[in-house]
Amino acid sequence: MSMRAIILTGILMACIAQLGWAKTAVPAAKKAPQPAIAFAPADLDLAPGERYMFEVTIRNPIGKPQQATVTLAPDPGLTVSPATWKGRLPTWGVKLYPRISAAPDRSADGSVTVRLAVGGKTLAQRAFVVRNTVPQADIVADWQGGAVIFRITNTFRTRKLKGGVTLTNPDRFLQDITTGLFDVEPGRTAEVRIPIPGAAPAPGESYQFTAVYRTWEGYTGRISRYLEYGG
Repeated sequence: MSMRAIILTGILMACIAQLGWAKTAVPAAKKAPQPAIAFAPADLDLAPGERYMFEVTIRNPIGKPQQATVTLAPDPGLTVSPATWKGRLPTWGVKLYPRISAAPDRSADGSVTVRLAVGGKTLAQRAFVVRNTVPQADIVADWQGGAVIFRITNTFRTRKLKGGVTLTNPDRFLQDITTGLFDVEPGRTAEVRIPIPGAAPAPGESYQFTAVYRTWEGYTGRISRYLEYGG
């Protein structure tokens, strides 16, 4: 190839690049700004009577240390402790770990409104949603297996259901073992088998069993079933 051809080839390649035929860099997408108030978990399933700790992250929207007040205002049926934080808000912000409690007779969803104020002026406000969620339970018989089965379904979406159950029966089918523990993943069902070594059921008869179950966070449930013996 002659020198003239080499020069012309170089000029052509430069023109192609300038026309945009070569690859161009894609600008990086901008990250969405983080909210001034964030929660962990993002929201909460809470059964009546339970008490649970959650995390509140308060970011400093001013960017320099300030005296600030954070208030947590719960809806009826909920209480929060502590309900107020006052102090010097660092440049990055602060993390709080309040405990939220649900009344034993609570039956509706609610929220906790978290408000950040500096000098009496509200800089940020956000609601922490607390859903009223009740575990589902049942009692079934396994007469041939010599046991009564307590079934419990974890209706929470993001946390385990942990606790214990006590079973009673007026016919004295139960003897030494009347309790059991459960540890259920979100959305799953677990079984607790309670032996009935003293059982002497008659065909066609029904027998009453009552289960009282409690979560470690404070919920108490009670169910009673009449279980028929088929023979």
